[in-house]
Amino acid sequence: MKKILQFCLFIFCVNTIYSQTNCLNFTNLSSSNVTCYYGTNSNPYQNVGLVPNRHSAITTQGTDKNTCHNLMHIPNGDSSSVRLGNESIGAEAEAISYNISVDTNNFSILLLKYAVVLQDPSHTISQQPRFKLEILNQFDSLISPNCGFADFSAGYTTNGWNYCVVADTSIKIKGNGDTLINISIDTITYKDWTTIGFDLSQYHGMNIKVRLTSYDCSLGAHYGYAYFSLKCDTKNINVAGCNNNSVNTFRAPEGFNYKWYKISNPSNIVSTQRIVSLVADNSIYNCECSFIEDSNCIFNISVLSQVREPIADFNYNYSISNCKYNVAFNNTSFVSSDGTNPIIPLEKCETYLWYFHDGDTSTLANPTKTYNSFGAFPVMLIAGINNFTCQDTIVDTIYLSDFRNDIIISGDTIICAGDTTTLYSNDFLTYLWSTSDTTNHITLSPNSSTLLNLNTTDTNGCTYNRSINLIVNPDKFTSISDTICKGIVYNRYGYNLNADTSGLYTLNLKTYLGCDSIVNLSLKVNPVYNDTIVAEICKGDSYILNGFNQSVSGLFSQHLYTSKGCDSIVNLSLKVNPIYNDTIFASICKGQVYSLNGFNESNAGFYTQNLKSILGCDSIVSLNLTVNPFYNDTIFASICKGQTYSLNGFNESNAGFYTQNLNSYLGCDSIVNLSLKVNPIYNDTINASICKGTSYNLNGFNESSTGFYTQNLNSYLGCDSIVNLSLTVNPIYNDTIFASICKGTSYNLNGFNESNAGFYTQSLLSYLGCDSIVNLSLTVNPIYNDTIFASICKGTTYSLNGFNESNAGFYSQHLYTSKGCDSIVNLSVKVNPVFNDTIVAEICQGDLILFSTILLLRRFAKGILIR
Repeated sequence: MKKILQFCLFIFCVNTIYSQTNCLNFTNLSSSNVTCYYGTNSNPYQNVGLVPNRHSAITTQGTDKNTCHNLMHIPNGDSSSVRLGNESIGAEAEAISYNISVDTNNFSILLLKYAVVLQDPSHTISQQPRFKLEILNQFDSLISPNCGFADFSAGYTTNGWNYCVVADTSIKIKGNGDTLINISIDTITYKDWTTIGFDLSQYHGMNIKVRLTSYDCSLGAHYGYAYFSLKCDTKNINVAGCNNNSVNTFRAPEGFNYKWYKISNPSNIVSTQRIVSLVADNSIYNCECSFIEDSNCIFNISVLSQVREPIADFNYNYSISNCKYNVAFNNTSFVSSDGTNPIIPLEKCETYLWYFHDGDTSTLANPTKTYNSFGAFPVMLIAGINNFTCQDTIVDTIYLSDFRNDIIISGDTIICAGDTTTLYSNDFLTYLWSTSDTTNHITLSPNSSTLLNLNTTDTNGCTYNRSINLIVNPDKFTSISDTICKGIVYNRYGYNLNADTSGLYTLNLKTYLGCDSIVNLSLKVNPVYNDTIVAEICKGDSYILNGFNQSVSGLFSQHLYTSKGCDSIVNLSLKVNPIYNDTIFASICKGQVYSLNGFNESNAGFYTQNLKSILGCDSIVSLNLTVNPFYNDTIFASICKGQTYSLNGFNESNAGFYTQNLNSYLGCDSIVNLSLKVNPIYNDTINASICKGTSYNLNGFNESSTGFYTQNLNSYLGCDSIVNLSLTVNPIYNDTIFASICKGTSYNLNGFNESNAGFYTQSLLSYLGCDSIVNLSLTVNPIYNDTIFASICKGTTYSLNGFNESNAGFYSQHLYTSKGCDSIVNLSVKVNPVFNDTIVAEICQGDLILFSTILLLRRFAKGILIR
């Protein structure tokens, strides 16, 4: 759904450049993620360190002379490469290891471009120059023995590579004017730049290593080196095609072999190219990507070939800083096949063009823009695919709300003279009052009205100013004199005063302006009398003094008047003290004396004392005394050795007599003794041996295998009694001697005396008394008498098989076979004649003629052709 708004635009085309994400800077050989090694053919990783000319970053294009200048130093489309190794010899080897943290949200394919240059001296495969690629886990083990590994040895695993023949010529002039030409020829095998990919999708979150290693030949006379570059890519297929196009063009990730087919017809291979055009018929196609060096390493990517059109859409959010709006636009445009819903999985548009209200434009997917004020602003987005061949436009309005705040000052702004007021501002980042205060509040006590000013800054970087008048009103004062009786409330002139003493009193009122109105009162207070007599009697007596007649505790009063007409009150505070008859219940331990409360008793009983209380009244005190016993007991116990007796408060593991001084539950001494006995435990071992196949069944055991066996028993005292058996099972022997003799001799060792081939047996006893069987497998080897028929050319010698003969004839040698038996070899030699013919040929100056293994070169008008 589109929102349409009149907008003045200039439409122009945008070319989008797609580039692979590089997960590492492979030419920065000093990076913490890169480790350089150098060593020898037998140990390339012997030393760590970057060695110039053995680990080389290349940024200038050129050609490699050792490949007849056919190999470029940097692959086409790239700006740099790394060379590993050089053309120096000496059995050197070098390696570089790259540490990569796999994040499949950003990349899922590792791309390696490499080229290899190896001399081919035709050594054994283990001696040849070599180049190796490994993808390792964090423990330096191959992630995949097949798909993460490639190893090239010159002449053995280099089928299909290119060759360059390099000739090294030396010239020697002989005395007769002839020229002797020495030519050494080196064969260089090289692999031109090749791109391979490795699927990383199953290693998300892991740390992997890419290690590349180059080797010279192990004999020290031939070199090997390689060039490479590393990049990352995503396991996605790029698609071009839109709107009513009947064909879509799909581009698979670089670096693999490809096989395209329709899911519904997998046997029909549509294409084996990286880029393929497919009919937009809503069919699902599969692209099978396989590792160039091993076709068994495969992953698949499926695509839906359908009509594609862009749908433009976006949303936004904003933040505020420096009093401005920073708006971030979130591009949510997508590719659709029906004009409404996105293609699943979600496919984003490829190119974008934004137009803003002030004429600014952007081609970023998610641009940001700064606005200086709040309001509603139109924005247009044009989203396109296939290099803007197809595009869609949306116009929408963004709304930026007003974020500015007014200064609000709270507190009393009208005060009376001499008052203090505190004024508060609402929240801001900084404050500056005209009083030089810098907090959100100020406290003032002005004598007159004044004008205040406040400057603030908020968290968005905006500044504000506010002024306010502070008004100061005057106070009023009045003086009055008067008298009252003490205890009367004075309620004239606005007072409501309960004054006990004469004095000057002040009443703070408010004027109609709200300021102080102070009334001063000089008040004389005439006394009233209110005296209290405090008296005590014993229970049963009466108080009959001062006009009173009272026998119970209480406050009693008589009301009178003074000469000034004020009250005169006489009070009696009477207390009736009790008489006592109390009994004390107490207990002591045997042998102690109770000596409290005037008693001194050590025996149980009931005792009485007649006393006076502190108030002079009768007080009878009785004592009911109990005498508690004390204890001394002994516990007799036994434990097994290694155990601990931990009952009754003890914690002992050795035999002996132990004592604890405690208190009984009545608080008296309680002595507990422990007489402890420790019983022994037993652990004995029987050493025994038997012959294999029998059993040991003594002492309660029944064992037939070598080992250490244990029985856990109890002694008659209930302690552990362990019986161990260390059993050895002696072997019985059944050995076979394999021997051979020559025909006509006898074997008479080890108690045998045999001359015919066969299997023989003797039954004996070993030194341990067990069966020992000795077998003899005897072979009788033949003796030989053979004749060799051979022919040689005249003037040559037959020197094979131990002979050295140049004349025709019949010769014999007496030898031994590989088994040490007689072998007579005869030689019948025939001598053939030789021939001397001349070949006459001509060549042009500077040309070569190759006859069999003879290389001829003519460099001068006159001369002799010399090998």
